[in-house]
Amino acid sequence: MHTMRLYASLLIVIILSAGCAFADRPPVVAISSATGVVVKITDAADYKTGSDVSYQIKHLPGGVAFASGTFPASAIKTDDWGLRVLSIENLKPKLWSPSDPQLYELIVTSNGATLGKVRFGFRTFEVVGDKFYLNGRETLLRGIPINPPGRDLPDAMLHSKEFIRGYIKLLKSAYVNIIRTEPDDWISECDEQGMMLFAGHYGGGGSGPIAPAFEKRLLFYRDLILRLASHPSVVIYVLSNEVDYNSPASTYKQYLTRVYDDLRLFDTTRAVIGNAGFGHGAPGEIFDVHRYAGWYYGNICDWPADATIYMKYAEKSGQPLTVTECVAAYTSDACDFETMGKQLSMMTKWVGTAKDHRAAATAYQAELVKHITESMRRYRTQKNNIAGIMPFTYFLGWANAQSSEDIIVKPAFETLKTAFQPVLLSPECWHRNLYAGDDLKFRLCLANDDDSGRAIGPTSVEVEVISSEGSAIASDTAAFSATPYYSNNWTDLTLPTPADATHGLYDVRCRLIDENGTQISANEFPIFIAPRSWVAASPNIGEITLFDPSGVTAKALESVGIKYTKTTGLKSLPQKGLLIIGEEALDSGVYPDKKNVLAFLNQGGKILCLRQDRVKWETDWLPAKLSTKQRPPYRQLTYIQPRDNAILFDGITDRDLRWWNELGRTEDGTPDIGPVLTAFRPETVSDLKWARIWASCDPLLSAAAIIELLHGKGSVVLCQFRAVERVDIDPCAAKLLGNLVAYTSGESAGLLDLHEPIDWDLRAFRTGAFVSSLQGLLPHSQTYQHRGTSKGRLGDDHRIDGFTLLGNYDFSSNGWLIPIPDPTTLGWGFIYGTLSRPASKFVVALHNTSNEAARISLKLDGKLVGSHVSVPAGASQEVQWPIKRDPGAVTVSLQGDQKLVIKQTRFE
Repeated sequence: MHTMRLYASLLIVIILSAGCAFADRPPVVAISSATGVVVKITDAADYKTGSDVSYQIKHLPGGVAFASGTFPASAIKTDDWGLRVLSIENLKPKLWSPSDPQLYELIVTSNGATLGKVRFGFRTFEVVGDKFYLNGRETLLRGIPINPPGRDLPDAMLHSKEFIRGYIKLLKSAYVNIIRTEPDDWISECDEQGMMLFAGHYGGGGSGPIAPAFEKRLLFYRDLILRLASHPSVVIYVLSNEVDYNSPASTYKQYLTRVYDDLRLFDTTRAVIGNAGFGHGAPGEIFDVHRYAGWYYGNICDWPADATIYMKYAEKSGQPLTVTECVAAYTSDACDFETMGKQLSMMTKWVGTAKDHRAAATAYQAELVKHITESMRRYRTQKNNIAGIMPFTYFLGWANAQSSEDIIVKPAFETLKTAFQPVLLSPECWHRNLYAGDDLKFRLCLANDDDSGRAIGPTSVEVEVISSEGSAIASDTAAFSATPYYSNNWTDLTLPTPADATHGLYDVRCRLIDENGTQISANEFPIFIAPRSWVAASPNIGEITLFDPSGVTAKALESVGIKYTKTTGLKSLPQKGLLIIGEEALDSGVYPDKKNVLAFLNQGGKILCLRQDRVKWETDWLPAKLSTKQRPPYRQLTYIQPRDNAILFDGITDRDLRWWNELGRTEDGTPDIGPVLTAFRPETVSDLKWARIWASCDPLLSAAAIIELLHGKGSVVLCQFRAVERVDIDPCAAKLLGNLVAYTSGESAGLLDLHEPIDWDLRAFRTGAFVSSLQGLLPHSQTYQHRGTSKGRLGDDHRIDGFTLLGNYDFSSNGWLIPIPDPTTLGWGFIYGTLSRPASKFVVALHNTSNEAARISLKLDGKLVGSHVSVPAGASQEVQWPIKRDPGAVTVSLQGDQKLVIKQTRFE
């Protein structure tokens, strides 16, 4: 009983102390409106009950007197938090806004002593229906959530007024009007510079389903709100970030609802996000989501479907929709994609085989920012209101900054300047690969979020197609009717291209001109144009037999100039030459017999198997087992990564395999632009022994869009690209189809020549030395950890500098390594290839990252070579094993400590 009484007494003390002084509470808080201010006196002020209170309000920066007065003790109220309250009304102040951040100072005195003073601003920020209203006018929030301090900002800059001011000015140059940050001096600078804030508590994510006790956190939240409440820049309170609502045992929703209800007893002048990203409007007034299509899952074309889903949810809730996290694609200050935690596997599927990784990383980051930000602005309608867009990525670099002038500006930030234009002219075009002479068709959206709140009268659009030399090869104009403020307007445009246009990239430049001839917005996007002669297949292709019951592939081959002889079945195979199996030609009972296939290949026959249906796929006819099982969710695949093959990718760049022209829309509204729907996955590591993977996708590029299986003197090339159905509308698809036939009908590139040194950095992806996590090898960087934080450390080295021996592993759907390996066990890794000449030694260059000696051993074709070798702690060295090998296929198996980083391997 004594214990219970003590617990009850402590609980009462905790609850009652919610109104008591807290160490960093301000003595006075000002909560303003457009015509008045509510003054709250906290227990941090030395106020004596029963005393009169006087106030002065001065207009800053000059300190000109604005208002003053005295409240008798009888007029001083007490609110639900136990705070003394004065309501000063009927004022006519200048309002605070991002374009005109007017500030005032409030001084409160009693009995001749100053109780406290606070700087504040007059303004209103309201949620009315599904819109935000700042000072009575609809406002689109254009934000950046990732900001210093923290995030590796040097200590000297943490509280540097010059740095903070310069940083905020830089953001405003990109039309950013809201950010997320926490320290008082940063928030105060936002007050001065006119930068809105969504601020509060961003903890809680990943903490499990059970919320802390409300009574124990009440003081924390009250103190947090008291610290923020006087700042006019703070327009949204955030109570938590990504906490669990879905588990049956979760108590977070009830907990946060109590926090929200308590907050509303104190302040009703701001909007609230109760659970950022995961709360979907409860508690609070904002339907907020976090979505990362194009990084952790899906791709850029999934945004229409994602946006549609959440707009419907938000419409049903009647709340404004905000996306306070999207994009990801985190780049370091050196412009490498970050490789911490789950980022390692994700970054490879977008730019894994790029020759210039840094350029490719920043280009993809910028493209993702542009697509997501502009598309979300285009999706606004009268029924569906996107009220806030906040890409969550590192637009800037500051890890080594000694002043604001040292901030690194990345291409994505320059892109944001376009996407965040208050008046935005945004093209929507899913047909960006054209034959010369074809029409360029696209839509133009005019989104009017002018900072002055003005309607835009009739406007015109000037469009030019500009060559790489800077000359205009085509031009046209279009017109918009008047566009009210906070609305979108659309027009369609069809622009013929010249029949004699040479093949290459072109910029489509669009300019919005008002009635006075002044440019008020501009935008552009790239297209590719090629003459039909560019896709014509090589005339030296040999004898071809085609199995194509539907006739669709036959028409596609004819369109690129390929001749063939048709066969009506696969029970017997041709005596020689190339057999092409048409797109979706295989079905139950139609597959060829494996014995016949192997015999055909042994004699030097070649098979090109074009895209087959995922559900109908059978693998038993092949010399290796390939699965079509996909990682959930099932999405079309874009940004296919090519590997080194001069014939297969002749004339084709990495850009040409990202996405192809739209075939239509899927049921959920997604543009059908994926070059690949289903990729192949080898079922076991041994299925890679006689394979070359020429184009890949998925995390760590462990799925194959084009794979070649070698057997005897021949090979089977399996291609899951949707080239056949796009031959007539997309020159990139047609070019790849012709190249596929040319390569498969000729001499195979064979297995990877292991006599050539393999550099185990990102080049291992490009050369095809690493093609699957089944190999047991894992890319290494100085920042990578299996667990822990997954972003940040901007100034660190994120380059892939080698591979480690891990063994069996896979990845979760969002990129985390599973299972976490036991670091005390030996790891292993396989390398498959061939020797083009005799070899007398195998050499491994490696580095031991451990503070203990590490061991490594070698097997060739499953047989141990010599004994294991010990590598001293911290050593970088070459390890050699004497061998005697004739030319031919070889399987290299390394086993060793997981702390060893393989830098290079070679046979000599």
